[in-house]
Amino acid sequence: MTPVRGLGPILLAALAMPLPLQSAVGQEPQSAEQAILQVQFGRLLGTTLPALRAEHNDGPLALLPMTTFLELAEIRYRLSPDGVLAFRREPQQIDVTVAAGSGTLRIGKENIPVQPSQIVWQAGELYLDAHLVARALQVAVNVDWTDLQVTVLNPETLPVGRRLARERLRRVWRDGQNGVAPDLALALERPNVSGLVMDYSLLAPSENLLHGSFTAGIGVGVLGGSMEMNLASRPEGGVRPDLAWSGVWRANRWLTQLHLGDAVATGPRPRSSRGVAITNAPYLRAPGIGSLPYTGVLGPGWQVEAYRGGRLIAFDSVNALGAFSIDVPIQYGENPVDFVAYGPFGEIREFNRTYRVRRDQLPTNRFEYGVSLGACRTVQCQASANLDARYGLGPRWSIQAGVDQFWRDSLPDLVHPYASITGGFGNAFSVRGEMVANAVTRGALNYEPSTELQISAEYTQFAKGTIAPILTPDGRRSQWTLQTFFRPVARWEAVYVDGSVDHITSDAGVTTSGRVGVSAQLAETRILPALRVERQSFVGSNTTS
Repeated sequence: MTPVRGLGPILLAALAMPLPLQSAVGQEPQSAEQAILQVQFGRLLGTTLPALRAEHNDGPLALLPMTTFLELAEIRYRLSPDGVLAFRREPQQIDVTVAAGSGTLRIGKENIPVQPSQIVWQAGELYLDAHLVARALQVAVNVDWTDLQVTVLNPETLPVGRRLARERLRRVWRDGQNGVAPDLALALERPNVSGLVMDYSLLAPSENLLHGSFTAGIGVGVLGGSMEMNLASRPEGGVRPDLAWSGVWRANRWLTQLHLGDAVATGPRPRSSRGVAITNAPYLRAPGIGSLPYTGVLGPGWQVEAYRGGRLIAFDSVNALGAFSIDVPIQYGENPVDFVAYGPFGEIREFNRTYRVRRDQLPTNRFEYGVSLGACRTVQCQASANLDARYGLGPRWSIQAGVDQFWRDSLPDLVHPYASITGGFGNAFSVRGEMVANAVTRGALNYEPSTELQISAEYTQFAKGTIAPILTPDGRRSQWTLQTFFRPVARWEAVYVDGSVDHITSDAGVTTSGRVGVSAQLAETRILPALRVERQSFVGSNTTS
């Protein structure tokens, strides 16, 4: 006698007895047996259920109790007192209905015949053939009467499988957030002289090889810093030499960078200068600036995940009122974030938001300064200086203030105190305001509720009476700029419409220009037609062009 395995065969031997069960209303009773089956959802979970065994021409059928099975699969259902079962297959949102007595399983718009032996209505429970259940849920099922086991082979497509997969992913994400301390940390070495790098380039026109241009540079580590020496030909003739030394102290709170020689001046309008520049701004700024809260309301039992570039960055569950709040880590630049909301019964909703962070925005309570002084490398001035200070007011707001000074020979010196503020309202609106004495007053508003829509407007008023301005175009009075971007279908990234309008007034007249462009994808070819229109009117003239 072949030994049986597991507890199932023993229970079946004790409980198996033919019972006249009503298979469908108005039909003849069918002979069926009670059975205890092990229902297994792959390797995710399993449990023992009281089921039925019914004989069929193709072999015995396993009839599963639908309410218990759907609860294990985490699928919401409705069962009427007269044996009508209805549920929805998520996230496809396909309705499934089966009724004891109808002889039909309806899946969306498809009707599948149900034999009397495949469905039984008994004591307020509807039993359905396991293979019909598999067809209704689009899963694969294996019925093994030897081990008295019904196995769902691909449970990851069911709500319970997707939920457990999300929980595994979140555990991995949490482990990664905790980080691992290094076993060995070495201090930064600063040798007196180290390394040597050289690069060069030569450009010569084919019609005159002797009238070309060249650049040559050498970089070497000196006194714990970097020294660069460059030579470049001038368009007007001659050679321009550049020599600079830069030191970086990443761990120092008040001095992180020191530049001597030919370097870039500090402040919001960098320029080439030969002198000295110091700052406590990081040499390489970390991409992350902090986090911003995103709130919403879904319903009881929902969970929300946030993804950037397909990578999980945050998640949250709703509270008793159905509200949620996710602190989304953001970086400098554009931050398109995809949100996926999961319902308690397999529902899925997807939406996205874009968070735009300017490069000059600072983390909360972060203070940075910059000081530079040196000779000008252009003919516009003899020397220039800058004193700059910035502070992060909060996760969305930063302020900046300072002064630019230009010393000139025959022209009056220029002094430009400035102040600016950058921030955002909610998740869609961002603003920037700037005032530069004797130069410009500027305001900008940006609206970007998602990656599919962006509208920005900017107005600039230029100062009058400044002789030979350095920071602004000479003769410019005001400028309006409006830019739009719209993608009608989110999944068609290559299909969009963009446009801009500029209205510029100057001492010479008024210039209005507009552009409209369209992007379309045809097979492997992208088409980018655009139309540009420009209208000019001149002061003291009745003509336009």
